[in-house]
Amino acid sequence: MQHRQGALTPERFGYSMPVDAPLYPAPPLRFQDAQFVVLTYETDADAAAAALPAGLTLPLPALATVTMAHYPASSVGSYTEAIQQIQCEWEGQRRSYVSKILLDNDAAIAAGREIYGFPKKHAFVELTRVAGEFTGTLERPRGHRILSVTMSLQRSIQVPAEQGSGQGEGGTLALRVIPDVENSGHPLLAELIETKMQTTVKEAWMGLGSLEFGPPSEADPWSALPVEKLLGASHAVLDFDLPAGRVIKRYQFG
Repeated sequence: MQHRQGALTPERFGYSMPVDAPLYPAPPLRFQDAQFVVLTYETDADAAAAALPAGLTLPLPALATVTMAHYPASSVGSYTEAIQQIQCEWEGQRRSYVSKILLDNDAAIAAGREIYGFPKKHAFVELTRVAGEFTGTLERPRGHRILSVTMSLQRSIQVPAEQGSGQGEGGTLALRVIPDVENSGHPLLAELIETKMQTTVKEAWMGLGSLEFGPPSEADPWSALPVEKLLGASHAVLDFDLPAGRVIKRYQFG
């Protein structure tokens, strides 16, 4: 029997798997004409603290956001997603921790999870606009409503066209967890990653909105951060780059 050695050497590996046909490119990931509808609300402080990784602090009252976003053109294709975040602090500086993301694009799911630690899962997400009215729905599986949002545009606002970050003073934080293939007792790696978008604001609005969670779901517990008081609704159209992030904390296991 004759044999040959494998010729796919590390220097020929693509950035992501499969290495001979990568699912997504290396950062920065680029997005054009991204549409965001963001609803900010006060939530239960105990529930928010329970969902926040150790090392982060929770200002009171506890604030959360739900964002419905549509990306018509990006480095990983077109898709729509819903994001739930908790407003927090890292070393006394404001940050936003990404608690959950559901979306409808496999390359965006893989890139978000593997590069940045964004907790992305597949779902059925819709964001529609009729004149100045937005309607968003999120289902997983199809038919099980996780949330519904609405927003009506009321007032155009002026913001600096060039923004260093889409998250105010700091960046977005996410917890990247890599399972250990040889040990199911704990992950091989768990780390907090900070990412700062480089954005160009094309359009921004304030408005009136509503946010309603569906029946509780153990698999997707978005309703575990209930709406105690809706504080505001905003809409923006952005171009942005998502560069490589940085690790701010690594967790140690026993």
